[in-house]
Amino acid sequence: MRNIRAAKLVDLVVSFADSTQSHHGGVYQAGSWNYHGFRKPRRTGLYVGDRYLPCRTAFDVYGSELPDKIRQIVPDGTRIEEVIDDGKYLYWRALSKNGRARAKRLGLASNAYPKPAVAPEQTGIEIVDFPVDIPTPAPAIWS
Repeated sequence: MRNIRAAKLVDLVVSFADSTQSHHGGVYQAGSWNYHGFRKPRRTGLYVGDRYLPCRTAFDVYGSELPDKIRQIVPDGTRIEEVIDDGKYLYWRALSKNGRARAKRLGLASNAYPKPAVAPEQTGIEIVDFPVDIPTPAPAIWS
């Protein structure tokens, strides 16, 4: 984060902790990130035949991430199966005044941190829709 801030690459960083992998965002909490909420489950990709394609890759390859559209392109009988995640914990961190202003414009909240090893619905945590559709990004590779 220090390098990103120093290079002024971005003003606001948004990241997700994957509940499917039993993550609740402890590393973000330790780094004093802001917790927005738990986003609803949604499609993260699909299987076309035996190959898993993240939504962005499916769009690049087929011009769509929608199963019905892809079925029109691939040979009949090809397996098309959606992959829906369990929802994710959304964390954000502003790296400047501009980043704080952007977080405010996006409607990002700063809520109490969720606890580990407890499903969101068991804690009374509200499951929210993110105010702006930010796709779950592919992992960044840093050298």
